[in-house]
Amino acid sequence: MSHPGVSPVILPIPVIQALQVLTVATVAPGVSGVIARVEARLQGRRGPRILQPYFDLAKLCRKEVLAPEGASWFFLAAPLVAVTCYLTVPLLIPVLTSYPLPLGYMGDILGGGFIQIGRASCRERV
Repeated sequence: MSHPGVSPVILPIPVIQALQVLTVATVAPGVSGVIARVEARLQGRRGPRILQPYFDLAKLCRKEVLAPEGASWFFLAAPLVAVTCYLTVPLLIPVLTSYPLPLGYMGDILGGGFIQIGRASCRERV
C-alpha cells in the first residue's frame, strides 16, 4: 500500500547485503538466548538470561589469543574462517528482502557441489 506523496526508499544491493549480514550477526545470539530460556522454562528450570549469548561473545572476544608452540598460521586463522563461513549465508539467502540477491545463485552452485562431493565419497566407500 502506497501513500500519496511518499516514495519508497530504494537501497543499493550492496547496502542491503551488508544490512543482512549485520542483522544476522546481531540478532542470532538473541534468538539463541530466547530458545535457551524457553527450553529451560519448559523443563521447569529458570534458565539463562536472554542476553547471555551476547555476554559470552563479549567475554570470548576479550580473551587472550593462545597458540601452542609450533602451531601454523592456519591454527590462528581457523576461527576467523569459521565466522566468515557463517556470515556468508546471509549473502546467499534473502533475510531482509523478498527479492533475489545477486549472489543467490552461488548458493545453488555450492549446494550442487556439496551434493556431488557427497555422491563421489559414497561411491568410493562401496
